[in-house]
Amino acid sequence: MQTQLQETRKQIKALQEALQLESDQFIAWHQSLDGIEERLQETVTRIAVVGSVKAGKSSFVNALLQQDLLKRGAGIMTSMITRIRSGRVPAAAIRFKSWSAIEAEAHEAFWLLTQQEKSPFEGAPDLRNPEARQLLSIFLQQQAVFSGQQDVWHRERHLLETLLHGYSEVQSYLGKEETILRLEAGDLSRHQRFVSQDALAVYMKDVLLECPSPLHEAVEVADCQGTDSPNPLHFAMVQEYLSQCSWVVYVISSRTGIRQADVQLLRVLEHLGLLTRTTFVVNSDFNEHETQQDWQRVVAQIETDLQRWIPHPPLVSVSALFRLFSQTLETLSPRDQAQYQLWQSAEDLVNYHESQWQQLEQTFHQISSQSRETLLAGESLHLRYLRQRILDFIATARQLSSTDQSRFSEIQTELETQQAVLRKTLETFKATLTGTLHQLIKRLKPEINTLFDTSDGPLVPKLYQFVEHYTFTPMEPVTRETLSSQITQLYQDIRQQLMRFVTEELNGLILHNLHQHQANYLQELETACAPYAQLLQTAIEKYLTIAQQIQPQSNVDAWHLPPLRFPDLPWVTFSTSLRTPSQDQVQQVYLLGKTWIRRQVGRWLGSSDNTSSSADVYQDCLMEAVLQLKKDFKEALDFDVLNYRENVKYLYLQKGLERLIDTLKIQLEQQLESTLIDLQSLSRNTETLQQQAATLLPQLNTIEDRLKASAE
Repeated sequence: MQTQLQETRKQIKALQEALQLESDQFIAWHQSLDGIEERLQETVTRIAVVGSVKAGKSSFVNALLQQDLLKRGAGIMTSMITRIRSGRVPAAAIRFKSWSAIEAEAHEAFWLLTQQEKSPFEGAPDLRNPEARQLLSIFLQQQAVFSGQQDVWHRERHLLETLLHGYSEVQSYLGKEETILRLEAGDLSRHQRFVSQDALAVYMKDVLLECPSPLHEAVEVADCQGTDSPNPLHFAMVQEYLSQCSWVVYVISSRTGIRQADVQLLRVLEHLGLLTRTTFVVNSDFNEHETQQDWQRVVAQIETDLQRWIPHPPLVSVSALFRLFSQTLETLSPRDQAQYQLWQSAEDLVNYHESQWQQLEQTFHQISSQSRETLLAGESLHLRYLRQRILDFIATARQLSSTDQSRFSEIQTELETQQAVLRKTLETFKATLTGTLHQLIKRLKPEINTLFDTSDGPLVPKLYQFVEHYTFTPMEPVTRETLSSQITQLYQDIRQQLMRFVTEELNGLILHNLHQHQANYLQELETACAPYAQLLQTAIEKYLTIAQQIQPQSNVDAWHLPPLRFPDLPWVTFSTSLRTPSQDQVQQVYLLGKTWIRRQVGRWLGSSDNTSSSADVYQDCLMEAVLQLKKDFKEALDFDVLNYRENVKYLYLQKGLERLIDTLKIQLEQQLESTLIDLQSLSRNTETLQQQAATLLPQLNTIEDRLKASAE
């Protein structure tokens, strides 16, 4: 389509030069082309490659790209999605977190660690200070020595250690706001180090790669994190990306088959309505199968497991690594070359793989084409309509070069009258759009309030019920010496369990409900537009019928309302916006525990009928801390739900509808102006057209032929 746009723009310029005419007509056409190009740039077909850790997602994407671009075997701590698009030259854009986001993560982890050990700092350490980094390194080493087997602070210590180890390499890229590092050509391989090294990945937010590839220029393939990563936020990031996807490629390892993590992901795909737009790829290692029959047996079992979710799962089975090795033989290490030669000797496995890969390529091509065609259908129709109007203009100019001026003047008056009708109809249509927008906004507010109602809503009460029913089992007996660490463990456990519940159970339900609301608003908007779109179409057809009197070769193409698509706004899942009780609140739990112990111990010592033990006192204290933390978490959730609800209303749904209406108004104006012939300019130029007809007509014929050819 880009080629057609470029050729159309080129012929508009040639037409203007041939006619030597200054007219708003040409400006309107260029604006229409600009609008199509802008919308095309915003319209990306996203295909997510998902699956569990070590399923072979990166190897599959590399095989698809026909190059060893992504780091294979990257650690599960890699905390971002790598997006790949086709480009003329290899390039990478690595987006780093803002310094405030990095500080927030580091300070929370440090605060948790220092609940057990005295802090060597006044406040939190500044990672930008060399002395602070050295002191923090010593502190972490001491923590590691004394942590013992029950290391409940491993996650926090690991985060701080990776931040320390990677700081010197990334410090020049960090800033107050998010920054982007761009790598090109020879430096492109550096992105693999950023993605695969935990100490660097911890500073990153996003990676976009561009390279020459078989992908369509407007198709994006994303290598997503393993959905069974120990960090629940990784799964939340995958959910956010899935909510914007057109298609999913689900990679399943033949070694593991369907596991519990897959059940959770399948549930999310079901909630998002993506199961029917998912292709399942069983990735197999030739070393795992002695015969083709054994391989097919494993695939058949996985297919049976998937039928619980989708009756006829579209499934193929390949060896991504074998395919990748076959495409990159010259760059393979001696060990990989030997492995490839060994695999080649298994002819039945190779033949089965090749037939399956061919089927996969056909499927992937269909996925890309169908998704892209659906997204481009409206723009293709707009461009075809625009080209026809340019051809009409050429026909008019050709007719004027040999027609009677008085006859043209009669038709001009009639056309200008109809132009006024068209513009008035459009203004009425735009006013209707504005009114419909206000009605939708007025309606969505109470609907979203109901959706997120904390008492009777379909979603949020599940959250409070989870906190209410939460139970805590200490890792060791509760004593005076272990009470503080037990409270820290309690805080970590409830936070982790809550995050996992939101990620695995609640996010999908929220996204499903919001997508349904979005679809309903689009349907209501289409219903409101229909009668006015029909009025505008009838008026345009009448105008073009009149215009046929001076351009007899014109076609009265049916005018259509531009397709209504919700804008591609960044989506945020509830889990990634979820907060936990503040440090001050948790500190109050510690102080409450100490006060409670002193009070209970005093009662215990002063009682003549002493039947309790000190162990009971500390156990009761811990249970009191559980109750207090539950209360604190509920209070934090009150704020989180309210904040998320308001963001959904105003920053996503309302903003999306406003942008949709604004875009639609611009499209309608551009289409109308590109339809209307600038009759006055042509009328003033009639004498020149007739005088230069001998040289002008061949030029018009050439422009006409090239426009028609570009549409084929």
